[in-house]
Amino acid sequence: MKRFDRWTLKGFLYTLPLVIVYGIALLIFELEAAAKTNATAEFFYDLSGVVIGMMMLMALYLAARLLFSAAFREMVLMKLTFVPERDEREVQLSASAAKRTLLSTLALLLLLLCLSCFQIEVAPLPPEQMTNGQTKQLSLGINFQLLNNGPQKESGLSFISYTGLPLSASALIVGLLIWQVAVYNYMMRRLLKLGMGNSHDGC
Repeated sequence: MKRFDRWTLKGFLYTLPLVIVYGIALLIFELEAAAKTNATAEFFYDLSGVVIGMMMLMALYLAARLLFSAAFREMVLMKLTFVPERDEREVQLSASAAKRTLLSTLALLLLLLCLSCFQIEVAPLPPEQMTNGQTKQLSLGINFQLLNNGPQKESGLSFISYTGLPLSASALIVGLLIWQVAVYNYMMRRLLKLGMGNSHDGC
């Protein structure tokens, strides 16, 4: 079981960059449209679908293991951070890094919540409403919904229009995963460096 867990975790970590590259290719090179007319693009488009399907299966398995296996959680922590916990001091530093990562992620989530709800629009005034030289109107709004109700109704001509984050839910989740791993690594290395400096001072 441990060997299977290890290979599944490696497979997930190695395929995650491929999925990110695939998302960028869809956005920049319009791979989906190119696959309809080009055999090479069609091959890579079909192959990416297989890779993403396998990644989703691995993600479901890893999520279940993370929920129910403490030993697997420790293994994942060491694999993602590249910092093995060898003694009690490093265990305490890991706990401190995890707390700081949680707080930074909470701050990021609050920022994303505000950005996803906030709306702003600068649009020209209708001719009948133009008075005292005013030709533009500023509209501020809040859009908070628990369910996605589909595409929003398009407004008319506007100079500036912001109706929420342009990222998809999948991109946000991947971004949060990368954020947590990166922040934990940074905090852990910073605490280890401070701890080493304090130990040298004490000597």
